[in-house]
Amino acid sequence: MENLKLSWDDGIFDPTGFLHSFIKSMALSLNFSNLTTSPEDIVATTGFAFRMWVHKNLCPSAMSIFDFSLCKSTLESAGFSCHHISRLWNEENLEHSRRTESVQSIKNSLDDNIPPVVWDVGIPEWGLITGYNDVSEKFTYLSITGSIDEMDYDNLGRGEIPILSVTIPTGVTDKSEIDILKDTIKIIIEHADGKEWCDENASGLKSYDLLIDYITNTPNESLDDFSMKYYLGTYASLRYYAWRYMDKMSSLCTELNSVAKGYKKVYELLKSTYEVIVESSNVSDIRNTIISNISNARDEETQCVEMLKTNGELIM
Repeated sequence: MENLKLSWDDGIFDPTGFLHSFIKSMALSLNFSNLTTSPEDIVATTGFAFRMWVHKNLCPSAMSIFDFSLCKSTLESAGFSCHHISRLWNEENLEHSRRTESVQSIKNSLDDNIPPVVWDVGIPEWGLITGYNDVSEKFTYLSITGSIDEMDYDNLGRGEIPILSVTIPTGVTDKSEIDILKDTIKIIIEHADGKEWCDENASGLKSYDLLIDYITNTPNESLDDFSMKYYLGTYASLRYYAWRYMDKMSSLCTELNSVAKGYKKVYELLKSTYEVIVESSNVSDIRNTIISNISNARDEETQCVEMLKTNGELIM
């Protein structure tokens, strides 16, 4: 088949370049396939705009250690139908059958002009499959880095982190905007309260404390500049969409005005923290500024969640 012409330039705005790769990929897939006219909403309505995971040493893998079934359930919560195939660490006996199923599902999806969102294409992040060739038995993919390359059918789910996750949006349901909002608020609260699995990492509001602890107690020579940029860049970009969605929904529910303003402050605090880290030649010199900004972001987001717990009852 002829490869789908995809570029991240055709996707949604990424304030830092570190927007979470799953939801960035899904937004581009939905936009390309014309399944939505508002692809930016999916960042929030799947709950990703409000999620946060932190490893005690800021290992970047924390961003990908969550229940992969959320790839399907949250997309459905956002008003889309989808097909999801996964094969995790404890399912080695399913490797061949799940890969075979995935290869055929990916090809069917591409024939329908819908690029599938797939784990570990190019690097251990989500990206998009953009074409296939049955003669060479290779897929063409768009990596989150922007590179376009090929991979063997047989290498699907056998990358650097050998697990399989394929998510294919298939259509739009008749779920109303207000029902999507209600379920989004439920997702926000559950994640903020730490009720979503994330192995041994921190999630939700507790993530802020672990992030602050790392920056406070790690010796200067051991501070990981890249991981700090990666974390702050990811969460700043996500909170941008938390703000934009709540601002949009405040036209339906005026109770969300204050929530939108709160998430705007969270975004601005995290974005400015990301920027000072990028611009600094010595992160240890700005440690106090980083800690202060993150602490203020935590307090603002805590207030946002509390307002949702209170005002959410009025919406529901």
